[in-house]
Amino acid sequence: MKKRRFAAVLLLLLLAGILGGCGKQEDKTTEGDKDAAAAETSGLSSDSTTLTVATNPGVHADILNKAAEILSGKGVQLEIFTYEDYYMPNLLVDDGDADANYFQHEVYLENFNKSLDTHLVSVGSVHFEPLGIYPGQKKSISDLTNGDVIVIPEDATNKTRALKLLQNVGIVSLTQGKDELTLSDITENPYGVNIVPEEASLIPTMVQDAAFIVLNGNYARDSFLSVTKDALAYENAESSECDPYWNVLAVNEGNENDPRIQKLIEVLQSQEMKDYINNSYDGTAITR
Repeated sequence: MKKRRFAAVLLLLLLAGILGGCGKQEDKTTEGDKDAAAAETSGLSSDSTTLTVATNPGVHADILNKAAEILSGKGVQLEIFTYEDYYMPNLLVDDGDADANYFQHEVYLENFNKSLDTHLVSVGSVHFEPLGIYPGQKKSISDLTNGDVIVIPEDATNKTRALKLLQNVGIVSLTQGKDELTLSDITENPYGVNIVPEEASLIPTMVQDAAFIVLNGNYARDSFLSVTKDALAYENAESSECDPYWNVLAVNEGNENDPRIQKLIEVLQSQEMKDYINNSYDGTAITR
């Protein structure tokens, strides 16, 4: 199984190099490096002062770059590899080609492990990106009328979060006690709205055709929207129902206590980093 995944990773890396994708494109691996990697029993990089982390561009990469500045004074050099997709960072860690990754929340991590038989674990949570309800044709919840359209993300995780958010502001009522919700779990719809799931990346383009849209934090940022200033309502990071959606630093099971990993999570959870995150993203990425 791992050999097949590793082959897929090599192919994707080759294609990324050909097509000009993200990530490091220059191969500096020597025979000595390969021998050292083979001898490394922990599965992490053999250089005790270097830590490689896979991530997505944007906020995650930005936070890691800030952490790298702090870590350099603690004897650890952070090498950051960015990828547009949500598979490569996990596959690279699983195959031992990256020491850690930082791009996902725990629900995604658990589902990935189940789907691909990987054994990645969270070292600790860092930040939260709240979903928000943003105005389109209507500017207030009280303006809703029968037949109004509300567009929400269609993927299972964010659909569940969006429906819970709509329930929290009284737009719908939902079946209780379920971890994953669908439109069939709407038990009451007092405004008679039409809730339409859509691919998350397309939702910002539908703002003129919907009463409201529900956006992930990254798409809100890309659309120059502020959670705290523009959203009619957004998820409460202090709520226990949001705990599974905090973004985490992840490693292969058994590598959690590597000294370099512990230094990185210590920095990511430090007050200095919390202040940096809370002051940099206008509420679309927050800590507690």
